[in-house]
Amino acid sequence: MSDTTTNGSFAVDGTESTFTATTADYTLTPDEEALVAGIEDLDPIDSIPSPVVATGDTSRFAIVPPVTALPPALQEYVRQQLVGIPQERLAEAERGAILVAMRKNALELRVKQGAGPGATPYARELLDISRAIYDLEREFDTISAQLAEVDRYETDTDPVTGAASPRPVYAVDGQRRRALEQRLAQITYEISLKDGEEGRRRLAKAKKETAEFLKAQRDQLAEDAEARAMAEQMNREARIKAKAEMYAKHNRSSLG
Repeated sequence: MSDTTTNGSFAVDGTESTFTATTADYTLTPDEEALVAGIEDLDPIDSIPSPVVATGDTSRFAIVPPVTALPPALQEYVRQQLVGIPQERLAEAERGAILVAMRKNALELRVKQGAGPGATPYARELLDISRAIYDLEREFDTISAQLAEVDRYETDTDPVTGAASPRPVYAVDGQRRRALEQRLAQITYEISLKDGEEGRRRLAKAKKETAEFLKAQRDQLAEDAEARAMAEQMNREARIKAKAEMYAKHNRSSLG
């Protein structure tokens, strides 16, 4: 990896400031491109090692369970997917919805757990970014629910028509509400960075690191293979030398 430096200036209120921005260069060589080909299409469930290893008979995991065996949140998800489905297609649609729900749950668990041993730097970074976004989204949902909570309703009367209308009084108001609204805006911005430029930069760095890791791994394997071949050759030469010495000794005995 190399760094590129950019010099520039900007003005605020008529005052000019200079800055130097250093950006790492994660450009891949053709050899590295070949090593990481297809890495961006990896499946986070099937292609990334898990920190949890199943033991024993795992054949039961291939069976689609009934919807009642799912956690309540997943049961609700399946029910929502089946709204409006004709009766004759209900069984097939339910099975499909259960599979989707199970995969969503598996993906969520993988994001929470992270990568297991043997995962590449790219896979680890991908899950780290996904986990950060997941946590931010959960925080966003929690704050949104707090802001939506109504403490009571008061009645407003239209001064012209005299019509009465209910007005919600939220449980969170004043400075606390403004702080939470600002946090929502900040979360939205942070997600946009991780799902945008920051995420792309981090993945580019991880992709470069993965290429270097795979290249070192490949070179190590090649070196080991060469060492084994050399060892076999050395052993062969040692055997030949031992036989030659034995023949030479025999020849000397014959001459004597």
